[in-house]
Amino acid sequence: MPPTIFRRVTSVSSSHSYGLLTSVGVANVEEKASLRAGPTVVFQDICCVIKGRKDSGENILHAMSGKCDWGRLTVIMGAEKSGKSSLLHILAGEMVSTSNYSVYGDILYDNKPIDRRISTFKRCGFVESEDIHFRDLTVVEIITYALRLRTVDSTYCYSTIDVNNVVSHVIDLLQLHEFRDVKSKLLSIGCARRLSMAEELVHEPSLFFCDEPISGLSLKASTIIVSSLRELVNQNKTVIVTAHEPPDSFLDVVDTLILLSKGYMIYNGPASEATEFFTQSPELNLSKHGGCYKSRIDFLADISACCVTTTKDTKLDAKSLCTYYHDHHRSTSCGKSGEDMTGKPITGLPLIDIIRSDICAFRLSHQFRRAQILLSRAWFTLFRREKMVVGTCLSIVYLGSVFGYMLGEATNEGIEVASVFGMGNMCTLLSNIQFVYFLFNNNQVFLREHSKGLYSCGLHWVVNDIPLLFLRSIQAIAYAVIIHEILVLRGGDAEYFFYLVNWIMFVVGTQLIETVVYILPDVRTAYRIVPALAFFLFYFSGIIVKPDMLPRWLAPWLPSVSVIRWLTQALLINEYQYNREAFPEFGPYHWSSYDFSMSVFGWGGKTKWYCLRVLVLNIIIYRVVYLIVSLYHVVQQKGLRSKVIKKIDEERIF
Repeated sequence: MPPTIFRRVTSVSSSHSYGLLTSVGVANVEEKASLRAGPTVVFQDICCVIKGRKDSGENILHAMSGKCDWGRLTVIMGAEKSGKSSLLHILAGEMVSTSNYSVYGDILYDNKPIDRRISTFKRCGFVESEDIHFRDLTVVEIITYALRLRTVDSTYCYSTIDVNNVVSHVIDLLQLHEFRDVKSKLLSIGCARRLSMAEELVHEPSLFFCDEPISGLSLKASTIIVSSLRELVNQNKTVIVTAHEPPDSFLDVVDTLILLSKGYMIYNGPASEATEFFTQSPELNLSKHGGCYKSRIDFLADISACCVTTTKDTKLDAKSLCTYYHDHHRSTSCGKSGEDMTGKPITGLPLIDIIRSDICAFRLSHQFRRAQILLSRAWFTLFRREKMVVGTCLSIVYLGSVFGYMLGEATNEGIEVASVFGMGNMCTLLSNIQFVYFLFNNNQVFLREHSKGLYSCGLHWVVNDIPLLFLRSIQAIAYAVIIHEILVLRGGDAEYFFYLVNWIMFVVGTQLIETVVYILPDVRTAYRIVPALAFFLFYFSGIIVKPDMLPRWLAPWLPSVSVIRWLTQALLINEYQYNREAFPEFGPYHWSSYDFSMSVFGWGGKTKWYCLRVLVLNIIIYRVVYLIVSLYHVVQQKGLRSKVIKKIDEERIF
């Protein structure tokens, strides 16, 4: 046997992990914790089928049944693509039927169907395998905001002292003391995983799911995480995690092992008896493999991957192992009791009306509190990125100075004036490329938090962009002041319009880039598409490619989609429509070079207010598209909540 790494008795005192109970002054913590024991999770005939492939046998999960008790650490283990994460997501209520696949079966918490009207974070704590955080917030700030978002609906008003106590308890539980004031982007993989767990444990859930908590971590980081999981189990919580190939000593701290193989459940029982279940069976003929493996995990992993041969040199497939388990699973039952807690019959999950449940859960005062928390966090998240903020401000000052000088040198030629204005608008649009990763990270955090029901998509749509638009407004004013002072442009109403158009130019550019970033699948693609998009809008604005040069089916509408065209046209009309020095008259009939230039670009016949209305319309379109894309991502990630069809095999005894 290898040396034991993990121990059932953790090094963390239980007094450090009762979260909200200790923070509000509960006298008898032990008694209060016992009243909050986790639910017993019962699942029957869970089956996940790719639609259209049920008859071909390409199921993700095949009719799995079992029970996960409170006060026990349950681990779902198996080879790659065995269905570990799918089963975990289904048990947590995170995976339901969609247009691509169907989920069948029953899931009950204490013999009650999952109420999907309740947000995920209120039902359980769920940690995804991918750690996503705001990169420039510290550990204590991330945990604090996580707690505040999760306690908005609470009837108890938590003071600052209460919040600090809760955060300190969670930090102590996960041993993050020395990283309290460290930004999340500087954390190691192990610390980032513990930070993800801290966010989900901060509100004291009685049911806790964690996907691959120790995969790819060092021995020290794995030990801390497993010790924290054992601490939760000691508090009578229901803890269910997945693991691929953990250390062999991991089985010493696991109470219940669920072993999967290619979508079949081939074992569900005490972890200490898993090896003997396969090696001591004369029907499986695997006795010769008992002493051939140095690690029990390696043996079970090969069993899960169907890589072990019998004494008759034949390989067992997953279906035969599943059949054998169901014929002998009574002898490996590990529940706390042989009866259900209430004795109620198992029923299918009801159809949930999302709109009605969302309206019922809506409280205007709670939404204002959420908006306040989100706005505060968005503000800190933006202005903690000092290099990005300072870099964009310096670039705007530089662009304003350069193009102001270039425009001053071009005041005697109308086409040059339009070209310089257009290039300036393109470069200010390109300056948004510095926000690409920031916007992408914000979107990832939003999708993760929305999947847990922390706040709505509409609230995020309204609040999240306010700090960024405030920053861009300041930069727009600085840019406009620099150009206006260098060129000594007209005052009065024309000056006010000049500032307004420049502000709209920055806003519409930011909204456009933000929408593009949210549409694209990854940040690398965004960094390639954004410059190409800016050049595309400049290329077809009429400055480089004239409308007469385009095909007939493109000429009427393609230049109109370019916001650079409308920005440049509005500025030219405002400043140079009656400027005979920049656009002098020529010929015996006093032809206007201004009208000639506008006709060359295909910009004639429009007023500056018409151009302004088109720009405002573009902002509205980008905002609406951004909202639609956000909703689409939410639906794609969460899945359509539909009725989970009950599928019961009458021959199976549960």
